[in-house]
Amino acid sequence: MKRLDLSDLSFLIIDDNNYMRKLLRALLSGYGVRHIAEADCVDAGMESLRTTDCDMVLCDWEMPGKTGIEFLKELRASYAKKN
Repeated sequence: MKRLDLSDLSFLIIDDNNYMRKLLRALLSGYGVRHIAEADCVDAGMESLRTTDCDMVLCDWEMPGKTGIEFLKELRASYAKKN
C-alpha cells in the first residue's frame, strides 16, 4: 500500500467539539501533517484564514451558531471580493 505524505500541507479544523478536534489532529498527525490549526466556531475559523495560509479545511457541518454551510458561503464570498 502506498503511504500518503501530507507533511507539506497545512490544515484548519473547525469543530465545536473539542474531542473531535483532538481526534482529527491525531489522525492528521499520523499522516505526517505538521501544520494544524484549530477553531471552535465558524467566526474563529474565518479569522484564522485571514491571518494564516491553509491548504485544507475540515469543517463540522452542524454547529451551534453558524453551520458548516454558512462557513462555506462566507468563504466563497470572501474570495469573490478578492477577485
